[in-house]
Amino acid sequence: MTHQPSTPLPATMDSSIAAQPILPWWAFSEEEVIAQHATDPINGLTDAEASTRLAKYGENALPEEEKESFLASLIDALTDPLAIVLTVAAILSAGIGIAQGEPDKLQQAGWIMGIVVFMTIIGYVVDRSADNALAKLKEMQQIPAHIVRNGKRIEINAEKVVPGDVLTLKQGDRVPADARIIQATDATAGEAVLTGEPETEKHTGVLEEEALIKDRSNMLHMGTFIEGGDVRAVVTNTGMATEFGKIYKELQEAEKTDTPLQRQLEKLGNFILVGTLVICVLVVLIYVVVQKYAILDALIVAVALAIAFIPEALGAIITIALALGVREMVGKKAIIRKLYAAEGLGSVSIVCTDKTGTITFNKMTATHVWTPDTGEVRLEAAEIKNRSKEFRRLLDVARLCNNLKDGTERALGKLAEMAGFVMNEERLLSRVGLVPFNSARKMMSTLDHDGDGTHTLHAKGAPEVLLYRCATVIEGGKAIPLTDDKRKRIQVQVLRFEREGYRVLAFAEREFDVLPPEVNDSVEENLVFVGLIAISDPPRSEVKQTVQHLREAHITAKMITGDSANTALSIAREVGIVSAEATSHDVIDGVEMRRYTEKGADNLTPEELARLVKTNVYARVSPSDKVTIVRGLQRAGHLTAMTGDGVNDAASLKQADVGIAMADGTELAKEVSDVILTGTYSAIGAAVQVGRTILYRARLYIHALLSTNGSEVGAFIVAALAGFPVPLTAIQLLVINLLGDSWLSIALAAEKEEPDVMQQPPRPSTEPVITRYMWFSIGLQSIVVTILLTITFLIARNYTRSIGLADTDGVALAMQQTATFTMFMIQKILRSAFTARSLRFNLWEIGVFSNRWSLIAAVITIGIAFAAIYILPVGMNTAAMVLFPTLFLLGLIPPIVEEAVKFGRKFFVKPLVVTVVPAPAQKA
Repeated sequence: MTHQPSTPLPATMDSSIAAQPILPWWAFSEEEVIAQHATDPINGLTDAEASTRLAKYGENALPEEEKESFLASLIDALTDPLAIVLTVAAILSAGIGIAQGEPDKLQQAGWIMGIVVFMTIIGYVVDRSADNALAKLKEMQQIPAHIVRNGKRIEINAEKVVPGDVLTLKQGDRVPADARIIQATDATAGEAVLTGEPETEKHTGVLEEEALIKDRSNMLHMGTFIEGGDVRAVVTNTGMATEFGKIYKELQEAEKTDTPLQRQLEKLGNFILVGTLVICVLVVLIYVVVQKYAILDALIVAVALAIAFIPEALGAIITIALALGVREMVGKKAIIRKLYAAEGLGSVSIVCTDKTGTITFNKMTATHVWTPDTGEVRLEAAEIKNRSKEFRRLLDVARLCNNLKDGTERALGKLAEMAGFVMNEERLLSRVGLVPFNSARKMMSTLDHDGDGTHTLHAKGAPEVLLYRCATVIEGGKAIPLTDDKRKRIQVQVLRFEREGYRVLAFAEREFDVLPPEVNDSVEENLVFVGLIAISDPPRSEVKQTVQHLREAHITAKMITGDSANTALSIAREVGIVSAEATSHDVIDGVEMRRYTEKGADNLTPEELARLVKTNVYARVSPSDKVTIVRGLQRAGHLTAMTGDGVNDAASLKQADVGIAMADGTELAKEVSDVILTGTYSAIGAAVQVGRTILYRARLYIHALLSTNGSEVGAFIVAALAGFPVPLTAIQLLVINLLGDSWLSIALAAEKEEPDVMQQPPRPSTEPVITRYMWFSIGLQSIVVTILLTITFLIARNYTRSIGLADTDGVALAMQQTATFTMFMIQKILRSAFTARSLRFNLWEIGVFSNRWSLIAAVITIGIAFAAIYILPVGMNTAAMVLFPTLFLLGLIPPIVEEAVKFGRKFFVKPLVVTVVPAPAQKA
């Protein structure tokens, strides 16, 4: 067989380093591997040759990632568009204050810059929760390596290992590089971090070139462990040319995705920025051209207007809302590593889930046996000991042909114990020979001494292999010829088990009167067929209910696994991911999936993309396939969550809109994820509910905020057109927008979820945070409050005239502005603390006192308002005291209008809610 190298990966990021050949080393013989690497299997490389190869291929390390400096991160936080506008406003205010000799303008500039600093710190702290995934992956390599150099076994740093080095590994050693096994004794490797398999038998021999990573039993891979036995292997690839290096490369290429809320808030921020600039320029022109203001005075108005329009506390309040949601999710067994992922989880439309350990227990269990005499028997612990002789004969084979090395063998051992057999080390004393399992032979055999001078070969393996090595079958307590009809009967039973999703093992034996001269595969002929055992990894009890819960919330659950299509389909049917009528045509298997991966998600045809989206079960997938699945779903417009626990899941977890790792998963999986589940699969549904509530709360705040800012801007525009002075000072605007908004907004962030939150469809990724109805309500409230502010200003002007003050008097203007401020705070408190707590339900439906934090916030904000009126130098309080009853009545109008609109909308306007029928389970 001629092997041609595929397109090689670079050994490191340095283009000056020679590329290592990427070949299917598992398909080469041991002699070919040794010859290709020009090494000595006994003495290893010489120091001189190792140095030459190190210079040629580079160190056995993954390249360093350039990290952003503290200063660069801080500059990024300071370059937020809204922060820039506020900084410019502060500079203008300070410059005008110095030019005009007015200290209050400097004080105003200080307040504005305080807000900028606060916003910057919040943004910097959030952004510093940086992804350390690549560093974690590199840490997995910082290990010693045991190699043979110059004929001596030595220990060196793993980074100095080169292709052609001979590794000598024993139990507990970590594998420093990818290597081809040339000698193995009872060897097993723990490859859970790479393939999800906790323990895999390792041996020599040649495998098919198409063998998947998990089936490459003659290979060792960087970062895995030797669980048992001794191994000698030739290093085939190092650094970026290893399987770990390929994952590292995929991780670098995986796109960092923002959540819908992040994207929409960015759009909102840009909208506010452009709106601020346009309105400021417009109003300044009106004041300069129409009212003949001096340029400096007009710029003062611009500063005040910028403060009025920009939601200074937006970032902080959204962060608080997310933080409160994160705290709630901890109680739901979900730890949020990245704040915005909390809301993102509430917007996903698809949840992709790894089968083993998430949907199932990752605990193999023997559930059925079959013998020609007993037929199919479902195992019950209380009845096992009372079964027939043939039943016990089958279990005797299962206990002796067993090393208890992996989950399957341990399941067989537990079954034997339940039948009364002892599974201790003494059972191995009778063993005189072993023909080990490998993925090419798909069977193993042990030769055991019977104690009476005879020996019996006990064999287990894949039915399609073992059955054709059998010449007879046990029926009626004796061996009779295995005819074609009897063979077909066995095959039908195997197919029945496989269609039900079980892993099936066949068992056979052969007696020897004389000990064979050699124990190898030549003795595995003319066997006596004994029976079958079906093994399953059962699903968790809560998964089916959670899948149904997600379906009711219009979220599709998909299963991704390395298992066969039949096994995957059976589990998927059992938990409701697909319907009972689904067939293998409803599964995308490894062959089809690899074709999609080779094309790339962006190059799939519409038909291929539609099949990828429609399918709910993917079998025999590789780590690269998982990334393709996620990218394809995202390309189709679905917000996708991905769960996983291994290193092989890292790239897909990072690619997903929301990556979800299991708490007992690998450190790398947890580092690249946004969410860590400390509970079981059911925690996903509970976390989704909290995530949706976060968006609901964010919308409440944004709705209240923009209607507040809209009315402030409206008041300035009316004043400019009517020839009035500015209705509110910059300090008063800061009190309204920062101090007045903050406590009330925090209370909105603690509002309870809507009762039908889990019956609504996920928010489409293109849907803006502000809905059409929100814009209508914001516009209506802005107009109503603008009118009321103008009326308040005129009432206050009439009052100042009545007490003999001229309109140009500074005291009169201060009284008018204070009265306007007072009315504004009254309506602000009444709306935010009560009527703005829901966009759909009236106050009497949600309960006046159902959110105690709103009541506390109202009291605090009243205190802030009184302090602003009577203590802070923001104006004269006389007009506010005298006109308070009138101001209070005016302040009642906006919340009354808000409640009337919500009430009327239920009866006279068709709700702007899309009705979506819950998606059924996938059908054939």
